[in-house]
Amino acid sequence: MIKPAMSLDPSPTPDGPERFARLFATHQQGLLRYILMLTGRLEDAQDVLQETSVALLRKIGDYDDTRPFMPWARRFAYYEVLRYRESRSHDAQLLAPDVIDLLSDEAEKAEPLLEARRNALASCMSKLTEPQRELLGRRYADNANLKTVAEETGKPVQTLYTQLKRLRLALLDCIDRTLRQEANG
Repeated sequence: MIKPAMSLDPSPTPDGPERFARLFATHQQGLLRYILMLTGRLEDAQDVLQETSVALLRKIGDYDDTRPFMPWARRFAYYEVLRYRESRSHDAQLLAPDVIDLLSDEAEKAEPLLEARRNALASCMSKLTEPQRELLGRRYADNANLKTVAEETGKPVQTLYTQLKRLRLALLDCIDRTLRQEANG
């Protein structure tokens, strides 16, 4: 039997694992932040995120593309946090179940504002100069300490500290201004 040739359509509808990979890659950091808020420890949050990704992959066929992915995925993460908590019930550092419920509810309520702030931040970042974006990226995206950045750039640590402080304040002001403009019209 001859196999049909591959489709030349450049945008086939992804399904199964590919569909999951695209959705999960887009929302992975947001899920990790949500889980971290519920667990309180990065190591725990990473473990729960891994279990959440497995659960999501198993159920991706049930996902309705007409609805937002993040609330659907957060439900899975919530239940994985509860499972993780149950498996670690001997650990006194775990949050009480009612606190987890409260945090989960608050995270869902806050998501639209956080998304608007992330979008505003992206817009504000695009207005910075390349050296400014590089400094912020080096410090925060790459998680480099100021001493390392100073050695790489040949600038004093105090100068970089001052530049970063000014950039953070400028970005905060830009985000607030952007959100006010969007709210007003």
